[in-house]
Amino acid sequence: MPDPTITYVLARVGGVPIAVAAAAVRAALPIPQQWHRLPRRQGAIVGVLPTAQGPQALVELSAWVELSAPPSATGVALVLQDAQGRSLAVRVDALEGLHRAFRDGVRPLYRDDRDDELFAAVLVNLGQSDAEREPRVDGVCVLEVERLMRLAQCWAEGLDLASAAAAARVDTARGVGAALHAVVRLAATDAGGSALLAVPAREVAEVLPCPAFTHRWAPGGMTAGIASWRGRAVAVLRPAGLGLPAADTPPLALMLEDTEGRGLLLPVSEMLGLHLLPADATEPGDGWLTPAQDSLHGPIRTLRTPTLLRSLPEAILNPGEAVGPGARAQAGPRNPEPFLVFDAGHRFALPISQVHAVLARPPGVDVIDWRDERLQLAPVPGLPALAPGDGGCVIVVGAPGRLVAWRIKRPHAFVPSRSAELRDWRGQRGPGTQLLCVDEPAATYPVLQAS
Repeated sequence: MPDPTITYVLARVGGVPIAVAAAAVRAALPIPQQWHRLPRRQGAIVGVLPTAQGPQALVELSAWVELSAPPSATGVALVLQDAQGRSLAVRVDALEGLHRAFRDGVRPLYRDDRDDELFAAVLVNLGQSDAEREPRVDGVCVLEVERLMRLAQCWAEGLDLASAAAAARVDTARGVGAALHAVVRLAATDAGGSALLAVPAREVAEVLPCPAFTHRWAPGGMTAGIASWRGRAVAVLRPAGLGLPAADTPPLALMLEDTEGRGLLLPVSEMLGLHLLPADATEPGDGWLTPAQDSLHGPIRTLRTPTLLRSLPEAILNPGEAVGPGARAQAGPRNPEPFLVFDAGHRFALPISQVHAVLARPPGVDVIDWRDERLQLAPVPGLPALAPGDGGCVIVVGAPGRLVAWRIKRPHAFVPSRSAELRDWRGQRGPGTQLLCVDEPAATYPVLQAS
């Protein structure tokens, strides 16, 4: 089945957000201080840039299109290659990540084909899910790579500065499995360095500001909790579970997603660029991480994303649309009984048949008497204990003779029977094996069992 989505590299140049099809991007590199400037009278080719892909003509888009602000003197070079093997570099001010958009979200700007326009389409509703009504990114201009190559060759007939032999090396590398990778920094290490990771770009659906947790697990395990992405509940990876360092408050996250709808969020500190890693640069291995050699950063580890997504049950937590040969996720059954949703630092659902009472907690009390039973107050199993001033309520749960009293913040909602979907989630860690997916308002809660 054809992939209904296209992955784009988003960048900003002269105050204008632009998008370039990731399939045309061979690398995204910081422009070095030393590069060869061309003393030219006019035109957009301002110099020659040395790269691991060979010398590349450096193009300044502001020479051809009007920008809202002057472009940066430094910035990032996007090394592009079209279907005919022609390549060049475009200077942009900043790289803003990867985004996956549906093909019907690419809208042409002109009724007739305008072969001289570098930007002939825009992305609308980029990053919008079916459940969202307002677009998060709108009107991002799409750079037409083939037209850029043709226009550049009008100025310099011999634009392809990398020789035919260099182009052949690229074709050979592609033939043995060269692939574009997003290179990210996870966190500073104790030794003063940093942990770098290369993630295959084909499984990066988006690079986004790290979302807040909607649910957080107790320390340990492969995932730290759940966050929301495009209306989906997605498990958040713990880099420590992969044997990697992690930042205390990572500013970014990579949304990893395969063609069968499995997904995970990977928190990172910084995205360094996009690099084409040939297959022979990665050592063979059967784990989640394999050593590799990057031409810019040297030794680096690559993430075997498909293996990771297949290995962790949490990855199918709230599946998205299958975009490849995999089947679409099937809807689960409706809840056969009502559920109580409560807040214990994060929100969880409990079958009403297991709830005996919700009581106000007297201040400074750790033991309560309830119906001739003396119950010790305890945190919800698998969750961090609440701060002393947070536990304002007590929920009595369990079976008669085996009752327990959990400290919670407050009840949140009551979900009537057959008004939500139950989905299985056989996670390795975490307090539940099912999710309660409520339609209106859209929300997802892990289901706890008191027994």
